[in-house]
Amino acid sequence: MATVPKSNMGPTKAVPTPFGCIGCKLPKPDYPPALIIFMFCAMVITVVVDLIGNSMVILAVTKNKKLRNSGNIFVASLSVADMLVAIYPYPLMLYAMSVGGWDLSQFQCQMVGLVTGLSVVGSIFNITAIAINRYCYICHSLQYKRIFSLRNTCIYLVVTWVMTVLAVLPNMYIGTIEYDPRTYTCIFNYVNNPAFTVTIVCIHFVLPLIIVGYCYTKIWIKVLAARDPAGQNPDNQFAEPTA
Repeated sequence: MATVPKSNMGPTKAVPTPFGCIGCKLPKPDYPPALIIFMFCAMVITVVVDLIGNSMVILAVTKNKKLRNSGNIFVASLSVADMLVAIYPYPLMLYAMSVGGWDLSQFQCQMVGLVTGLSVVGSIFNITAIAINRYCYICHSLQYKRIFSLRNTCIYLVVTWVMTVLAVLPNMYIGTIEYDPRTYTCIFNYVNNPAFTVTIVCIHFVLPLIIVGYCYTKIWIKVLAARDPAGQNPDNQFAEPTA
């Protein structure tokens, strides 16, 4: 009796591997092939746009001297964080879609979760750094050049990424990274540790949101005050000098 060849883009399943059945504990949705093909094409477009768009931002900042300032350095860093997922996790996600599951090693699954975490948390922390930079530039313009000198900006950038790594690493030991057939990728699972989940949400999302909200609220108040001729500050120029 002839065997039926395995069809690509088939229903989601957990694929037994030499390393064990990764993702077998999670529910396996039976997506129609048309939906999987649509998701696959959308992800390919996302990867291409991500790589091209963020590469152009990085090149613009590094090649154009007029764009080489403290604020744009963090913008370029944000682009690097966004590119991380397009370079590693997304291609493996496309592979998982094409074979219908995860047949790679648990180590690669762990690395996908780690890089995804670095990208997400790195993006959030860089957005927070950008907000702080803009706050200092608008609300403390007289001290801005001293606070965000080129040397200090490089230190802040290193601190931002060190904080990102320190924020993500505990996930590798406290949480568990599992392949989720519903999303075709490996994610952190905190179901068994709700206290750690709350801590992660507060550090990764709530605290940065509060900082960003505070910074842009103060900027908005400053801009509204500047619209009043009696409250204009001639020393506050909205044009950042190049580094």
